[in-house]
Amino acid sequence: MKIVFVYFDSMRGAGGKYYEGLASISAVLKQGHSTRLFHITDNLTGPQFLEIFQNQYADTDLVAFSSTTNAFYYIATYAQQIKKHYPQMITICGGVHPTLHPDEVISEPGIDIICLGEGEYPLLDLCDRLESGSDISSIPNLWIKKNSVNIIKNPVRSLIESLDLLPFPDRDIFDYQSSMDSKLHRLVFMGSRGCPFQCAHCCNHALKKIAPRSTPYVRFKSPDRLIAEIKDCRAKYPDVQTICFHDD
Repeated sequence: MKIVFVYFDSMRGAGGKYYEGLASISAVLKQGHSTRLFHITDNLTGPQFLEIFQNQYADTDLVAFSSTTNAFYYIATYAQQIKKHYPQMITICGGVHPTLHPDEVISEPGIDIICLGEGEYPLLDLCDRLESGSDISSIPNLWIKKNSVNIIKNPVRSLIESLDLLPFPDRDIFDYQSSMDSKLHRLVFMGSRGCPFQCAHCCNHALKKIAPRSTPYVRFKSPDRLIAEIKDCRAKYPDVQTICFHDD
């Protein structure tokens, strides 16, 4: 299948930045599927978004939006544009906002499916089943809209226990040379997922409540895995001067 990620960047006007969530999902999906990124680094109106989409991404099978709460107004607008002009295209929305406010997001007319929690294997299951013509109604983590009143709400699966089993994130979907990271001569990594604290200003305490208890919420890449990932990136981007860690 052909998948296009749509990412509305919080660092608009500065070329955007690397986002490991999408890069990790893309790496998993490329085990049998093709992915591209529509990286939005300006405040595009609905018609502006549609024009770019029609010119560059209209041959896709699945449009996968990633949304924070701040971005959701734009994501909903863009999804409606796609559904209006390409009603056969399947749209899915994942990220923090759909995970914490699933009823709001699935009610949007432009959204067919939402993904709660970690998206690597739910999206891989979805793409595999869509490509083979199999039933998608039972995939964990996914809420699937049959119509405006009939929504299938599947439970959330266990978190990925060993981050070392994931492939290296797919940084190639990002235009590094145009990004803020390139301007700062830096590479950004995550050595873990989750946070043990309960800060009121952060979403992690709410995400922790949604995650199944069968797997620890805070998980770490092994030192060997993380070092190998850094070395691999340093070989691809030799001009980098700074390594940043953006763990939760």
